[in-house]
Amino acid sequence: MNKNRQYEKFRQILQKEFLSRIKRNPSYSLRAYAKSLEINDSTLSKILNQQMPVTKKRFEHLSKRIPMDLNDDFFAMNDKQFLDLDIQKLRMLSNWYYPAILELTKTNDFENNSKSIAYRLGLSIHEVKMAISDLVDLKLLLEDGEGNLSCTENYIWDGDLNEEVRLAHRNIQRQFLRKADETMFSVAPNLKENASLTVACDPDLTSEVKKKIEKFQQELDEFIMNNNKQVKEVYQLNINFFPLTNPKEKK
Repeated sequence: MNKNRQYEKFRQILQKEFLSRIKRNPSYSLRAYAKSLEINDSTLSKILNQQMPVTKKRFEHLSKRIPMDLNDDFFAMNDKQFLDLDIQKLRMLSNWYYPAILELTKTNDFENNSKSIAYRLGLSIHEVKMAISDLVDLKLLLEDGEGNLSCTENYIWDGDLNEEVRLAHRNIQRQFLRKADETMFSVAPNLKENASLTVACDPDLTSEVKKKIEKFQQELDEFIMNNNKQVKEVYQLNINFFPLTNPKEKK
């Protein structure tokens, strides 16, 4: 693997480990993370925010002090896959809060600061800052001279379903399902809808069912856009259609 790519990949591992520790302990600080890695907290902050490169010397120092678990989908890619990888695009496609931040900017009472965004979406400020930086670089968010954010309505084309994009899609769908599970008891019934359908089905109908689901999504999106008055919240719709049964064994 190209050395620069290797070090960039390692920076992603540093970020992943930091966010993992924050999820386990919301009060976990960058200073505590830097102390565990035996590095200056200012230097670590600059590395995480792409303001300072991961040099060979830093890589050798830090790699001995962080668990190198590469079994995760994101990091399990082989060298060839990683060479073709657009890091910012992949993060956009594989983290639920990237599209959520874009939609949050469209709400009537949007507060343009990381602390407010973090509170509204249940994120850490570090997650918010990294996401906003990526979204601005990808031209999905526009930041004016005063730091105000607005959604550009640009679109990232992900039609080339290579292995990286497939992994990203799987990751974000898992996250959306977990978010749905979290709201099962925490959100009032009048603010959500939970429904399911179990049906015996000819597998050959799957392609037609998928087309109908896509049409429904488009119609629902248009309905909401055309009837929005007081846009106060960001909602998520998940649709899953899959077989509950295993295929019969061939005799």
